[in-house]
Amino acid sequence: MLTKKQILDADDILTETVKTPEWGGDVIVRGLNGEERAAFEQSITDDDGKVVLIGAKEKLIVHCVIDKDGERVFSDSDAELLKKKNGAVIQRVYAKCADLSGLSKEESEKISKN
Repeated sequence: MLTKKQILDADDILTETVKTPEWGGDVIVRGLNGEERAAFEQSITDDDGKVVLIGAKEKLIVHCVIDKDGERVFSDSDAELLKKKNGAVIQRVYAKCADLSGLSKEESEKISKN
């Protein structure tokens, strides 16, 4: 059985490279940790507790795309700018971000239908 220390010391945030030739190269995406995922979920919830799917893909992407040093490429406000980019590329990058962040198939499908 794993100890608490082993669990807490585990490097369990996965990263992957996503091919984005439409953008002129590839991007690195990483999964969200628990705190970041909670913040993402809060960011797509309105004051009445309803999930707002418009812009949810872009909001996840800005949290997950990183540079070679592991730093976020985008700020939260950049989600609006990403809405103007190629939808196929957004979907491709979003799908990998969702997978690495452990979004359920049902959650991911709801956002993808947006």
